Amino acid sequence: HGLRFDPRFDFHFYDLDFSRQVTGLGLRCGTWDIAMAHESMGSYGDSAWWAAYRVYIDKWGDPVADAPERQAPNANTG
Repeated sequence: HGLRFDPRFDFHFYDLDFSRQVTGLGLRCGTWDIAMAHESMGSYGDSAWWAAYRVYIDKWGDPVADAPERQAPNANTG
């Protein structure tokens, strides 16, 4: 099936990318409920996050810009 982790995502967005690949192949994915504590504050918005975000958008498109309500109206639909 060719499912692989994309090496361009070393941390940020690897999970979203992998899940979209799974769905695109017609496979199912899910989660397992586990109890754990995340000890760091994370790095949302730092330079590495933004770089990975750009790679993700380049690969999958911009979900905001591509949303139907953001598209120009079709001139043929009156």
